Amino acid sequence: MKTDVVYLVVIFCACACVNILLFVVHVIPERSFTVRRLVFPNATAILPLQSTTPESLARRKSHNAPPFDDHSQNNRVFRFIINPHSACVRNDSIRWAMVTIVVSSSMYTERRQAIRNTWGANGKASNSKLFFLLGTSISGNNDIAKEFELYQDIIQVDILDRYQNLTYKSVAMLQWFNDYCSNAQVYMKADDDVYVNTDNVFTKLISLANTSRFFLCHVFRNAPPNRDLRSKWYTSETEYDKPYFPTYCSGIAYIMHGTILQDLYSSARIAKYLTMEDVFITGISARDLKVTHIHDENIWWTTAPPNGCAFQKLLVAHYMTPNDMFVVFSQLQSNEVNCTTNVNKYLKIVEDMT
Repeated sequence: MKTDVVYLVVIFCACACVNILLFVVHVIPERSFTVRRLVFPNATAILPLQSTTPESLARRKSHNAPPFDDHSQNNRVFRFIINPHSACVRNDSIRWAMVTIVVSSSMYTERRQAIRNTWGANGKASNSKLFFLLGTSISGNNDIAKEFELYQDIIQVDILDRYQNLTYKSVAMLQWFNDYCSNAQVYMKADDDVYVNTDNVFTKLISLANTSRFFLCHVFRNAPPNRDLRSKWYTSETEYDKPYFPTYCSGIAYIMHGTILQDLYSSARIAKYLTMEDVFITGISARDLKVTHIHDENIWWTTAPPNGCAFQKLLVAHYMTPNDMFVVFSQLQSNEVNCTTNVNKYLKIVEDMT
């Protein structure tokens, strides 16, 4: 009888220990600051900034802004879940030549990897930096934290990734530039399905060395809003009631001079919301800032043939797959194709040997 009692006590104690262990493993992490799961339930929320005093700026730079939840003008200060906030810090007084943010989402890992290994790979040589701005997904993605640990080039903002939120991601981009990377001569925004010929971009920027307060992009002037309810780019009269948009840049890629950054960010925080992020940032928010929109015909908002010859003069082209990026990059680097005769010199050597 005594033996049975001892067995029961032992079993009861073992069960109790298991329950305590499960509580420690599963419950406590849910209630704490948990980087692994990319949730921050204990982060101290602050009110949206109403001023740019040193105190308010310091509070914003603690990146504890309230979670994003609506379209209100007072809610355009965003919380960064992953934030390489010291990545632009330098030990010298030299400014970065260009800092680029590629707007992406968690599902497009392959696109980001292609950019890192092609047109985004020459940062040190060109005194430039490149980052990827991601939002959040409903399902969550723990691989983003691992990707950040590996490359240190991920910025994740607390905004759900969907087309309707691109405007907010763009304002968050300006916020990050303004708060953590204000020491650059120019800034570029690019989509993750464009190829950027950085050599041509810097050549163009050298020609603009004596120019300031500009956007360099594919410029649209006197473009009417799309009133077709079936269109992805539909704009209601409630959202925008004028017959034409202000002059703006195609959102696939644009470069802005550093002298307009602070003004543009301040304007974007209070301007009337518009779903079309390129019109909102480079048109509506920039309208009263005395900014010049410089059009370049070699920034294509459409696609281009995925080969080095097509990109000899181009600065940017759209709708490029990861495979396209590798092909273009390799041909530009090796000059393997004679663009006059369209003959691949390496294949020609093989043919001559046979």
